[in-house]
Parts: sequence; structure tokens; C-alpha cells
Amino acid sequence: MRPKALTVSVAIVLMVLPASAHDLFLKLDSYFLPPNAKAKVQLLNGTFQSSDGLVRRDRMGDISLIARDAGLSPAKSISWRDLGKTTLMEIQTGGTVTYVVGISTKPREIDLKAADFNDYLKHDGIPDILAKRTTDGELGKDIRERYSKHVRAIFQVGSARTEEYRTSLQYPVEIIPQTNPYSLKVGQTLPVLCTLDGQPPCQPIRHRRLGVSEWEIKFTQDQNRSKRHRALQVDGSRKLVRKNDPHVPEQ
Repeated sequence: MRPKALTVSVAIVLMVLPASAHDLFLKLDSYFLPPNAKAKVQLLNGTFQSSDGLVRRDRMGDISLIARDAGLSPAKSISWRDLGKTTLMEIQTGGTVTYVVGISTKPREIDLKAADFNDYLKHDGIPDILAKRTTDGELGKDIRERYSKHVRAIFQVGSARTEEYRTSLQYPVEIIPQTNPYSLKVGQTLPVLCTLDGQPPCQPIRHRRLGVSEWEIKFTQDQNRSKRHRALQVDGSRKLVRKNDPHVPEQ
């Protein structure tokens, strides 16, 4: 396992998603904990409000916990329980530090009928792929999708804001904060680095199914590093859940 970190009134979730499938979220009861407490992380396989099914441990390709100098072994600090349809990860925290927890699922493949895939592209706001299928005369072509999901959450233990929040978990798709979200005030923006296979994508990642209209999302170009960022406006009264929208489904 690798070390991890992140959280304010903002939880950032990254994943590669599929059609007609469940989304995956990491959700804590509280994102601010005292040192040496137990963090309870729900793995919600469905929506941010509820889970439609358990996430089996054998489906997890990577479980990461980043907490620098927390004095804990990640392998020994995580335990698991199943509560109905929700998988619960319990993390024994250590000293004051910003934590990152991440999960990456193993790839799966699914066969989709053409109409179902086209509807998925429309619903999830992936117009470039839909336009290409239209141009290539492939709207009637069934497809096979290979998909996986990659999520992270950041939470704060104690008062010390540390640098773990910007750690790459080396997942195929990531949204990595460039500022500690817990150091921001209401109305400020949170710059994040979007990566695909470890590199910023050449084109903006399009995703119109935001679900929370209050969030202002825009792309900016970092001229110094030529890396593409997405800026998220912070509203301290709500949690922000954000997903990358590549090309994949899950059940």
C-alpha cells in the first residue's frame, strides 16, 4: 500500500466509469477527526447518498492510505465490515496530519447494445465519442467496454495541514488537488490537476452531468508547467463530488 490524504467541505472522487453502471464514492461521516481516532469510510456503490451493492475485496486492485509521519502501518490500520449493501472501511488514525485514502478497482469488461451505449454517452455528457460514432456510421454498432473505477477522499486529523493531499496514487485517472482544500475559505477556488495515465490530457475532460449546479467548474492552463487544471469553486456548506468521465461501466 502507498500513503494517502484529503478533505474540507469537499470530497473529490475520481474514477473511470461505465455505462448503465453504478458510480463509486468514498464518504466519511466526518472529515475532521482528532488524532488517534477511527475514521469510518463508506464505499458507496451507486450514488453519494446510498449504495446498491457491496464492493467485494477481490474487486479491489489497490487500496492506498497516505498519512505522513502518522506512526501507523497502513496494512494494520485498516479493517473492513459489511453493513447491508454498504462496504465500510475503518481506518485507525495516528498523529495530526492530512490523510488521503484511495481505492482502484480491477478492470472488467461488459457487452453493451448500441442503443444502451449511445444513451449512456448522452446521459453522462460525452459528446465527442457520440459525435465520432455518428460520423463513422457506428450508432448501430454494439460495443464491449473495459472499465475500472478510481476514487480518493481527503480528510483531516488534528490541526496540522500537511502536503499529502497532492500525492499521486498512480491510478490511470486522477484528480489531484494543488492546494490543501482545508486551508481554503468559502468563495475561494480549488485548483486540481487532472491526469490520464500520469499525464495531463491534451483535451479538456468533458462531463456535463454535474448533478450539483452550484459548482462552478472551468479549465485553466498553467503556462509555467503547461499542465491543464480544473478549478472548483468552494462552497463551505456543501461537499463537492467530482468524477472524471472516461469510457467505462460497472455493476
